[in-house]
Amino acid sequence: MTSRYAIYYCPERDTRLWQLASAWLGRDASTDHDTPAIEQLSMPQGDIDTAIATPSRYGFHATLVAPFELADHRSEQQLCDALAGFCSNYTPFTTPLEVQRLHHFLALAPVVPDPDLDMLAESCLRAFDIFRAPLSNYDRARRDTPDLSRRQRELLTRWGYPYVLDAFRFHMSLTGALPPDLLARMQSELRALFSDLLRTPVAIAGLTLVKQTDRDKPFKWIRQCSFTADNVISRQSRSAHA
Repeated sequence: MTSRYAIYYCPERDTRLWQLASAWLGRDASTDHDTPAIEQLSMPQGDIDTAIATPSRYGFHATLVAPFELADHRSEQQLCDALAGFCSNYTPFTTPLEVQRLHHFLALAPVVPDPDLDMLAESCLRAFDIFRAPLSNYDRARRDTPDLSRRQRELLTRWGYPYVLDAFRFHMSLTGALPPDLLARMQSELRALFSDLLRTPVAIAGLTLVKQTDRDKPFKWIRQCSFTADNVISRQSRSAHA
């Protein structure tokens, strides 16, 4: 099976946010090690295990470039080098996050829409598309779900993923899809768990390249690159076209 790569925003591994979120998910994707259960949680472990089964495989993250197979004549080293070059043109910024209900799952998401996050996501999408192999029929069928809009199907055809550009929403998943009763109880639990950490805005200070060697395996960190530009790049108007 061909490896897949993705480009994520992940907090730096020495931050309390990374450590707490990884503990909640039961796995630290930076080390690929399981984490001890959080003792102060009041919910049954069985409910937690159900909730984290899917996001744990990906690790705590926000997707900026969705999982893709490498294009012909592109290498992992070239991808790493491109990520480092990309990050050298950005400077860190912050954004306030909170635990939100998004459809049928819970995630950390911006308190208010953040144009800097949207611009970063669009820049990543365009910069790294040259590394993406054409979407396989299997992945096309898997991502082309019945609930997609016409616009999202256009984005899927062009970019290999339907939730990009004007359909993008920055979020860091904490659960998979849950039934309404469990969703409500878990939202209360997670708001309490993250309340202290989210009193201050979260630093967006770099990007992380992750790799999945097989579809049955979890994603693991390959390289994390910090934003190192001295000055904030002037914001460019976002493109109105895909």
